[in-house]
Amino acid sequence: YAELLKKENAPNNIDYLQIDLDVNNRSTLDVLENFDKNIFDNYKFATITFEHDIYTGNFFDTQKISREIFKKRGYELAFPNVSTYFMGKECEFEDWWVHPDLVDMDFVNKVRKTTSVNGKSILYH
Repeated sequence: YAELLKKENAPNNIDYLQIDLDVNNRSTLDVLENFDKNIFDNYKFATITFEHDIYTGNFFDTQKISREIFKKRGYELAFPNVSTYFMGKECEFEDWWVHPDLVDMDFVNKVRKTTSVNGKSILYH
């Protein structure tokens, strides 16, 4: 990733990163740990969506470890445990992160407030 970003002359501040791989074979966590070691020192992402698929099980403690890494790197958890309904049940699959240096936190907080019911984020699409 570092070589590709450098080769393509990517800016140090990037709008969006999606990490969406297989949690059960550790590839999601491996990619995040790679970014922590090799990317996050030089690049910031305004918004990151990170798939943890906690509804399938707690593989490799991915949710906990990912949250520790993002917090350590200055990201704020804007929408935890984004979920969808699948086969009659709610499936929490992803966290949405923002970097306060790159986004309007007043706007993020306004969206959080207007999309919350009983303390749980409700997002519609």
